[in-house]
Amino acid sequence: MFKKTEELLKKFEQENEIYVEARDQKSYWEVTAKMPKKIDGLHHLHRTKKYVSGRDQEGDVLILQNPEVYESYTVEQWGL
Repeated sequence: MFKKTEELLKKFEQENEIYVEARDQKSYWEVTAKMPKKIDGLHHLHRTKKYVSGRDQEGDVLILQNPEVYESYTVEQWGL
């Protein structure tokens, strides 16, 4: 991953309390985001979403609401 991309991710994590793990694989990319879940105004728990797309998918992104249950997913078009 590019150094500038890593710096932007770190800044985003700090500003939004969303922890991001990005993997740039040979034929696809994968991003896992852990976002705060507020309970009674406090956010101690984090919910995880995983975003996956192939290099030639033309903007189609597979979104796993619960990365442990791969049968449950949605597909979004994020453009090129």
